[in-house]
Amino acid sequence: MPAAPATHYIFVDFENVQSVKLDLIAGKPVMVIMVIGKDQTKIPLELVEQLMTFSSQVRLVRTEVKGKNALDFVLSAEVGAQGVADPNGTFHIISRDKGFDALVAHFRGHDRSAARHDAFVKVPILSTSSTPATPSRPAPTPTATRAATPPPRPAATKSPASTTAPKKSPASRKAAAPAPDPTPTLDFTAVPASKLARLMDRIAPGTPNRPKTTRALRGLIKDKLGPKLSASDIEDILDQLTIDGALSIASNGAVSYPA
Repeated sequence: MPAAPATHYIFVDFENVQSVKLDLIAGKPVMVIMVIGKDQTKIPLELVEQLMTFSSQVRLVRTEVKGKNALDFVLSAEVGAQGVADPNGTFHIISRDKGFDALVAHFRGHDRSAARHDAFVKVPILSTSSTPATPSRPAPTPTATRAATPPPRPAATKSPASTTAPKKSPASRKAAAPAPDPTPTLDFTAVPASKLARLMDRIAPGTPNRPKTTRALRGLIKDKLGPKLSASDIEDILDQLTIDGALSIASNGAVSYPA
């Protein structure tokens, strides 16, 4: 009987990263621990609905004390406690705060699997299909058997097949289509390119008075891209801007830009 897969524990620094796509954990050995700051009293409705759907895989931890790095200490304590409870688990910290790298290095120094990611969607197990990967692995075996057939006759059999290949190729292409990487990417199709250009111009190098806080940056995004953007959409855009290297956000919410 095959051993059960290791559980992936994902600890979210919700003060630092608010874009959380819980639908990605469906059918996977994942447990999400969302650590929330004392002053964080609002959660997007879309996320609340996902919390209800995946309640068995999500746990909320509220920071009881307000203060600098208060949430960081609580999150670190949660990681340590879970590390004791499940020595075989894999641990992920979702935060742009590089201070957590010390905790990751400590875990790795004790032969534990750990990593920090600056976005929820970057956790490797979340970008894999929920269907077991084992059925696809035996597929190379037939190809090895075909390669072992020495005569050039397979080429002869391929040539007639090539006459029928045009009929089958569309079907084969359609079959291959559902295989794209399910990692979500931002869909800006509803936003005019001119508005996107105005946003990027406003934060381009050399532009004066660029937003210096996440609060100001969120206001700029809403102003340039339209008031109909949801809070979740805005957080997705913030994540994408940091992933693309357009800016970086510190744990205290300060925004900086590349030179």
